[in-house]
Amino acid sequence: EPEIAEIDFAKYARMAQEAGSPVAELLAENKEMLAAVQKRLNEAREALPAIVSICDDDMDPKNVMWFRGKPYVIDLECLAYGNPVGAFVDLALQWAGMVNGAYRKENLVAFYEGYRSAYDNGFLAYDALYGIAYTWVEWLEYNIRRALGLEGNGEDERQLGEWEVRNTVARIKALGEAEEKICGTLRELRVREMEGVFDRASALMKAIEDTMAYTEKGSGIETPAAKAKATRAAKKLRKELQETIGKLEAYYESPLWKEDFEADEQGRFPAGMKRGVLSEDGVYDLLEEYAET
Repeated sequence: EPEIAEIDFAKYARMAQEAGSPVAELLAENKEMLAAVQKRLNEAREALPAIVSICDDDMDPKNVMWFRGKPYVIDLECLAYGNPVGAFVDLALQWAGMVNGAYRKENLVAFYEGYRSAYDNGFLAYDALYGIAYTWVEWLEYNIRRALGLEGNGEDERQLGEWEVRNTVARIKALGEAEEKICGTLRELRVREMEGVFDRASALMKAIEDTMAYTEKGSGIETPAAKAKATRAAKKLRKELQETIGKLEAYYESPLWKEDFEADEQGRFPAGMKRGVLSEDGVYDLLEEYAET
């Protein structure tokens, strides 16, 4: 079951006002915005696919040490069973620089491509789960409570809470301002990935046709050993084609393809970007050819 955030920011704003807290005005000005992004967070959590794996939800840049070009993950108290899709969204944004407001598209691209090449769980709609980024509202609640003296002890703790409230509200606002740009990049990465799948399926179809023609001619495969080798090669190609077509078909028949097609119609992809997978007939024709073959 998804973990639902239920933070009453209007109540905290009133409590801060009554206590004369320095963060009272900030909370009053932003209580509607904070309630809205909390709603986005809960909707994204409810939309997560039912996948569980061992996740490190704190694998941000400060917890990855590099030695001679190799990464070592430290500080593992957050290692637990969790949803890898939610962890991906959160960590991708952290590595892209959104923690300190210095967004770098190339970092997001590298994180996405590295992750997808190592672990393909079949999920592609990462842009639709941008609401996961607003997990910061939970950190904000903790620091509001510190600022109001409800958590921690002493004046230093209270002042630290006030500083973190200001910092976290600014971070949440920055995430909102960057949403369209980041979701556009995630959409672009999805289409580029599926374009690669489309190209690979087309290449495999051609290779299988060539193998079939070669086998029918009988040239060079007169011996039993040669025939066995040709059969194994053809079987391997067919297996890879079946898996590749499965990925392509799942994308083509999902709402994502239509959304990406419409985004293409609206000119939301970079000029010159290869995207034959979004042609109206390209994927359909390939799937029909596969069925016939």
